[in-house]
Amino acid sequence: MQRAYWLAKQAGVKILYRPLPHSVHGFYAWRGKRRPPLIFLQDWLQQAPAYLHRSVLWHELGHYVTLQAGDCRGIWPVYTRYLFDARQEARARRWAAQHLITPREWELAAMHGCRNIDELACLWQVTREIAEIADWTHHQHQPALSCACPCCRAPGRGNCNSVYRRYE
Repeated sequence: MQRAYWLAKQAGVKILYRPLPHSVHGFYAWRGKRRPPLIFLQDWLQQAPAYLHRSVLWHELGHYVTLQAGDCRGIWPVYTRYLFDARQEARARRWAAQHLITPREWELAAMHGCRNIDELACLWQVTREIAEIADWTHHQHQPALSCACPCCRAPGRGNCNSVYRRYE
């Protein structure tokens, strides 16, 4: 969490905890060039399990990093009309997964013998969704012979397949 707060501070992004509509865990709001961008997080996230708090915060930071200035012209009109851009949501989730799940995290998963997505999510303290994305992304870019992840290190397995696909 400290790394996320540090990144936000360096970028000039303010993180605010407020009561939000029940179905919203957080959102990013760009307010123009002269005002700092904001990340609003559900106030109860401060007492929520670490995996949820971390995942939501990094996802919203992903919006800051992957959105071009001006792409987000205020969240409430977008929220109330349900006009979420699925591609932008996917970009933010991928960015969060890539920054939460480092190569060292994969080494830890191998050492702990994680066998499925739920075990990976528990070890990494992220949501299942973030773990699935990290697993898929990792296996898209990692050649099978050099992969140290749990699914590739198992005896008799020559191909690097997703933990999610293998065990679901």
